[in-house]
Amino acid sequence: MGYTSRHTDKFSKNFIKYSGLLGMSGDWSLELGAGFGFTASEALKSGASIVVNDLEQSHLTNFIKKHSDTYGDRLVVYPGAFPENLEFNRNSFACIFSSKMFHFLDGPSIERGLEKCHNWLKNSGKLYILVDSVFRKNWSEFHSEFFKRKENKEKWPGWTDKISTYEGTRAQDLPCWFNAMDKDVLERAVINAQFEIEEITYISRPDYPADVRLDGRENIAIIARKTN
Repeated sequence: MGYTSRHTDKFSKNFIKYSGLLGMSGDWSLELGAGFGFTASEALKSGASIVVNDLEQSHLTNFIKKHSDTYGDRLVVYPGAFPENLEFNRNSFACIFSSKMFHFLDGPSIERGLEKCHNWLKNSGKLYILVDSVFRKNWSEFHSEFFKRKENKEKWPGWTDKISTYEGTRAQDLPCWFNAMDKDVLERAVINAQFEIEEITYISRPDYPADVRLDGRENIAIIARKTN
């Protein structure tokens, strides 16, 4: 769903290092919507024990074939749509990572998903989320609508199920729905799910095509901690 990238930003590097340290102490991590598994692969190399989830079974089949001989005791794959088709025991993970998946969920699904993540994490466990922000050049026609909705106190001002109305250049490569966010929208949702924010920042994506790059705020990255 959408695009995948081999570009490893500082946020992903943080998760890779942290999950490796957790793996060395016997704790497990979870990656949601892993795609082809570029980040999970690097996490395994760093020492992580990780459950790798994706909607597409073929991605996981290829991933397990590639890595099971080397990392079989530290690797589990779990197909299914998040959040509705994933279930884990409470306190299963010390860390959960998701890159460029949450923005394909509507608001209620994000809220249910964050609640599940909170349940799955151990106390003091970390949640890493990276999403595409509203601040992309190919979303320029949507900016005024987004801020109008935000001013009107809409909870999810960036939600649309008619992406071609606002995104004319790449809509054919994307699902028809998208949930564009800024820092305020994502931060509020994570706090409402009873997480404590450690860091939230915009991330520049020089690897994005010129028709997508805007002003260095193309992604939002958040690191939060379960505190209760």
